[in-house]
Amino acid sequence: MELNVLVIGMPNVGKSTLLNALRNMGIKGRTLALGTPKAFQTSAQPGLTQALSTRLKVSLNPLVYAFDTPGVMLPYLGRGVEGAERGVKLALIGT
Repeated sequence: MELNVLVIGMPNVGKSTLLNALRNMGIKGRTLALGTPKAFQTSAQPGLTQALSTRLKVSLNPLVYAFDTPGVMLPYLGRGVEGAERGVKLALIGT
């Protein structure tokens, strides 16, 4: 059995760094101390990851694959009932 994980979050919170750390822990012999390159590029500046990554193996036992994603921001739709109503309309029409 294999597990696929999609990591989603706000921009520049460490999604790629987390996946690199999990990969280094989950696959024996893959440590940065030995000069192994990072699987996902990281940067102090937001916006380095601009598209969904390809599937990357982060653990052998259990078999786990992960996808990295660009940061996402939630739109401000307003406060109270007005904002909730806009959110429902947006969800219903899908745009």
